[in-house]
Amino acid sequence: TKGGRPDKAPSRQAVVSTQSTGVLENIPVTKKLKDNGNLCVGTLESWLIWKLTNGNVFATDFSCASSSGVFDIWRLKWCPILRFLSSTPIEILPEVRNSNAHFGDINQLDEIGIRCPIRGVIGDQQASLFGNLLFNEGGIKLTLGSGIVCDVNTGRQTHPTCYSVYPLVGWKLVGQEPCYVAEMITANGGRAVEWLAKSGLVDRIESVDFYAQSVSDSGGVSFNPSSPNILQLSTKNPSAQASYTGITFSSRVGHFVRAVLQSQVLSAKKTLDHVFEYYGKPSLLRVDGGVSQSEFVLTEMSRVCKVKLLRSDRVEGSLIGAALLAGLGEGLFLSLEDIEKRVVLPFTPFDYHR
Repeated sequence: TKGGRPDKAPSRQAVVSTQSTGVLENIPVTKKLKDNGNLCVGTLESWLIWKLTNGNVFATDFSCASSSGVFDIWRLKWCPILRFLSSTPIEILPEVRNSNAHFGDINQLDEIGIRCPIRGVIGDQQASLFGNLLFNEGGIKLTLGSGIVCDVNTGRQTHPTCYSVYPLVGWKLVGQEPCYVAEMITANGGRAVEWLAKSGLVDRIESVDFYAQSVSDSGGVSFNPSSPNILQLSTKNPSAQASYTGITFSSRVGHFVRAVLQSQVLSAKKTLDHVFEYYGKPSLLRVDGGVSQSEFVLTEMSRVCKVKLLRSDRVEGSLIGAALLAGLGEGLFLSLEDIEKRVVLPFTPFDYHR
């Protein structure tokens, strides 16, 4: 920012080039703040850093910046073409730092004499890859959360976009070249499983396996998470609707639940088929996310995809990845190799041969 500290918190924007333009053009006060040098446009992590440091630091890291759509992942800087595509000046975007850099201290703890530095910032799915200890090129993980996301560690090289697979910065450590990832997202994932509990079909989400295994098959019932898009595996249309088909008078709760879980398996298979076609099938595929707690889903997925799965017993791989990165930034770990030697994460195998 120019002219001192902004008097407004940074705007939270996911797609800077489009959403910030709409804000600047349609909300008069933002134009005035911009002209006075008192406006920042960033994403969630840059807003959190701003708040936690009491406005002293407005920054993000390379992985989060690369997910914005306006960051040049090869030159490692905000893309200058942004000026021509929108009225958003680059100067109001956050500073981009290494993933394990120092992002300031949490000022709210100063009063009680505690220094708490922010030593790690990383994107959600990149953190999941990091948390699964997939530091080497060729590592693949699948997250079964609200969406179905597959990430491939491509090392120091980016791979061209294909089949809705796009390159991102995985992380960039101090003094090192960036590690790149290729990512593919299917938008409609675990929310359908959450709906089973919210709708009252099951008493709680943990019981979905019980109901799915209470019947031998789905009884002809099929669940379509949403209408597929020709160009992408995921549907971006917010008005897209899910549907059940094949319902008869003999359909029971178990059939409805099993159909939803089978839709998760098939959606994941579509994603993995495209990834495996381009990057090859790994001997082991690591899986995390809330839906991965369903043994029915993972058993079926291993069988249908013909790949051995390793489920992290720590469901939230992103939390582990962020914590390990912060430990690396603070010096608790000396290197990625040191993390691999000292950190042991438990995994549960799912093998289609069994």
